[in-house]
Amino acid sequence: MGLESVESRDVRIVIPLFLVGLVWSTAAIPGPFEDCILKNMKGVQDRLAAAEVRRACATKTTPVRCRKPLLEQEEYQVFVQRVRLSKPDITDAQLDAYWRDTYRLTFWSEVVLPQCLAECAKASWWERTWGECRTG
Repeated sequence: MGLESVESRDVRIVIPLFLVGLVWSTAAIPGPFEDCILKNMKGVQDRLAAAEVRRACATKTTPVRCRKPLLEQEEYQVFVQRVRLSKPDITDAQLDAYWRDTYRLTFWSEVVLPQCLAECAKASWWERTWGECRTG
């Protein structure tokens, strides 16, 4: 009886430790973006070159459908109206730059891109391999 209780107690300790180790080790496996960065950053010493590698890897590992902004013209018009109300003296060039550099990127990265990535994660194998959700 003493031997059985020691073995069952050991099993109850070993199995959870094994599962924690398994989860921890798989969390450390790099994904496609990290693989691309590790592969292409070797020898890069210039900040501009490093930024270009990051941009290229982000593009390469993002599904095709999610790469291009899907923003509609009417959304841009709403944006223009809101900005013109708060800053009536803003020029068209400043407005376009503000749209391009601030609003569109924030909206894209916080709303549109996560939705698109979630949809592509649920897509069929065929769609992820050959369709609009393919990467590469």
